[in-house]
Amino acid sequence: MKALEMSPWMLLSVRRHLFAQFPKTAFSTLTTLTFTSGPLARSGNFTVSHLFEILSLTPVLKRLHFGAIGHVRALAGVESLRNPACSLESLSASQFAHYTLLLSRSYDSLVELSVRSTLGLRSGEGLQRVLAQCTRVRHLTLLGNQFPSPSIIAVCPRLTSLTLSAAPSEAELAALQGRLRAIEMVSSYTRGTAETFVDAA
Repeated sequence: MKALEMSPWMLLSVRRHLFAQFPKTAFSTLTTLTFTSGPLARSGNFTVSHLFEILSLTPVLKRLHFGAIGHVRALAGVESLRNPACSLESLSASQFAHYTLLLSRSYDSLVELSVRSTLGLRSGEGLQRVLAQCTRVRHLTLLGNQFPSPSIIAVCPRLTSLTLSAAPSEAELAALQGRLRAIEMVSSYTRGTAETFVDAA
């Protein structure tokens, strides 16, 4: 098995030990894992603990894309999470906070990162510390997060493309350390003139 994609309607029926029914070897060749969550964050059927349990069985996983999932429960704190076995090249995550552990084996492999709807300044600080150790990040997407983006951009000196929800602010432009090939906005809202945005790009 090279790729596994689970849609929201499939995940709604996930039971706690569903993935235990797969032989461990089923995940050993997995290179792409994609799933979205829908109501899962509220249902608790699939949690952060389950995610890391899967990642501990995926030594060749390169691409991981997922939406919001259930939080770590009080009885299963962060210290109980399994260590990932994979070195990711592409990561897209929404409403997630455990980047320190998730990217602990990806410092020299991560090329593409998309972070969406992340809550809390502490999550941003943790992400900043991790990305400061990542040496190959070229493509960065930051959308709808509660932490300031300039600090994240500043620790990615090799960026060639940047995606934001609006034209970059002066602080975001100042954080750039190289010349981008592309800047993409996913909304029509701009904080500056079009000329300023184009010149900065």
